Amino acid sequence: MGPLEYQAERWRRIKAHQECDDQLMEIKKFLKEDLGSFSRGQIRRISKQAGLYALDVRDVLYRLAYK
Repeated sequence: MGPLEYQAERWRRIKAHQECDDQLMEIKKFLKEDLGSFSRGQIRRISKQAGLYALDVRDVLYRLAYK
């Protein structure tokens, strides 16, 4: 397996893990501004967590550095 295949497999595994985690899926939906399925309380709770993450073009969450 070459470096490009290794990197593609790594991204695939990261994305698959994030899609299985309900909490991370909620954060992804929030960052995509798909808020129709959330209540006000959920939006308030998720917004606090979503500030720690960024969504890239591959639809993968990145945890931002916390200062």
